[in-house]
Order: sequence, then structure tokens, then C-alpha cells
Amino acid sequence: QMDIWENEYLFNVIRNIKKISYVHKTIKMLEKKAVPCCILKGETLAQLYPVPEARISGDTDLFVGKEQIHEAVEIVKEMGYKSELKESLSHHIVCQSPIGGTIELHLTLHEEFIEEIWFDNQIVFQEPFRIIELENQEFRTLGYTDGAIFNTLHLIKHFLSSGVGLRQVLDVLLYIKEYKNEIDWLRFNQLMKNLKYDKFINVLYHIGVKYLNFDPENFKLRAVENEIVESTMNEIMEAGSFGLGENKRKEFYLRNGFISSNKYIIDNGVKYEILITNKKYNITKETLEKRYIRMTKSKLIKYLISKMFNVYNIKFIK
Repeated sequence: QMDIWENEYLFNVIRNIKKISYVHKTIKMLEKKAVPCCILKGETLAQLYPVPEARISGDTDLFVGKEQIHEAVEIVKEMGYKSELKESLSHHIVCQSPIGGTIELHLTLHEEFIEEIWFDNQIVFQEPFRIIELENQEFRTLGYTDGAIFNTLHLIKHFLSSGVGLRQVLDVLLYIKEYKNEIDWLRFNQLMKNLKYDKFINVLYHIGVKYLNFDPENFKLRAVENEIVESTMNEIMEAGSFGLGENKRKEFYLRNGFISSNKYIIDNGVKYEILITNKKYNITKETLEKRYIRMTKSKLIKYLISKMFNVYNIKFIK
């Protein structure tokens, strides 16, 4: 059995090395044709692991920007990639290659409605790209603090939607450990506090120390209930590498302060239960309409929401 695992491990590592090498060629071709890009996550985080090649990514994320996105797509096509049609709400274009795997060319760092609703439009990247050396070549990636913010909020986005796996947690904790002296902690902590994610991040720090053998000196720890740390770790361990599906999220929310309302709505044939944090909160068609309407001031975001969910025709299931 051990031989089978070792062979599979070596096969995946070798395949990953080949993929990375071809991705590097693609990035250098983009740069040669005056389309600079910035590597997000992925390989820049793999360098923080003892064996970088063993951290296998499902795709490569490259930030290009809106201005040169069409040029970038044509260049990667020349490198043998096939591009998929961009979905209306997507912030990237997916390109596939049998050698280089999947590349996602980002117009923006996050979906517009994610930045508006979840992050309150408070994410402003302030630093110039920094240079990182990979395979004796130089590549661009986010500045130290911008990178800390992006990687942390990326984890939070997945945790809130479909859950996160252990690797995503390790990515963030290893990044903070490696660059703790370069990160602008005043800026980072203030942003997380403004977005009300500071308590969750503190729980991640405790998970790192309690379960993953991180030195407490790497983090500014604050007191937290052990039960919350344990339940969050259990959720992470159950999620595998990349998180759970939506159907398995309810139990976690119920264990962590949410209350079942026993009220359900149906949208596009899908049944949803409304979870609450206050037993006295009165759920009616009118109160839900007000919450959705006040969710954002952006007319565009309201329009996009209306395409996914009709806030003026909420159908309760009796």
C-alpha cells in the first residue's frame, strides 16, 4: 500500500513540475509581448512549504487587469491554451492546456459583488508588485501586506461559501509566519476589524498553535473559547483540501451561534432554510425585502442580484 502511495505522490509531483515549467514559459511570453502579470496564490505560497513541488495547485491565477485582458488571452492561445467564454459575473477568464493545466486570467482580484457585499469595498491594494524568484527566474507577485490581505480574504470567501480545507489554512499561516516582519500589521488588523473578520482570524491563529505546531510567537494571540477553536478545526478537517459543498455547511453554522428558523423559501426550484442569530427576529417577506434592498447602494450589484434572486417575489414554503 505504501508503494502505491509513494508512486502516486511521485507521479503527481513530476506532473506538477512539468506544468509549472510550462506556466513559467507562458508568463515570460506575456511579458515579452508587453503584457505584465502578477502571480496570485499558488506557486508563491508553495515556496513556503518544505517541498514546494508537493503543494499541487488545481490552477494558476494570474492578475492581468481589464485593459490588457484580450491581449493576454490571445497570447496564451498562441501557447496552446484554449479559452472558455467568460461568465457574466466572473472576474476571470479560464484557459486550459494539456501541458500547462488551467490558467485563470484575472480582470480584478475578486468578483465585483464579493468586493461590494462581503468586503464593503474596503480592499484597496496599495503596494507595487514585488519580485519573487522561482526556478532562477524573476516573477511578479503582490506586495507583502497586499498579499496577506488577499490570501486571508480569499480563505474567508471560501469559508463563508463552501468551506476551506487544511491547505488553505496552512497557506495563510505560513505566509504570516514567513513575512511577519514585512507585513504592515496596523493596516492589516484595522481592515480585518472593519470587516468584522478579526475574531475568525484569531481562531485560525489558535488552530495553528494548538494543532499545527506553529510557534505562538508568530501571531498576536487573543483569548478565545476552546470550543470554538475545536469546532472550527473539525469543520476544516472534514473539508479535505478545498472545502465542503453547501449541503454540509448548515450543521457548522448551527454549532456556532446560528439558529434554525424552520422557515424556508424556494428560489428557482431550490429549497433554502433561513438561519438566524436572534430568536426574536421576525422573518417576513417585508423584512427580507428590506435586507436585500439595503445590502448595497450599487445599482449594478442590485441588478446582478435580481438576475439570481427575485427579492420582490420571495416564496415561503409553508
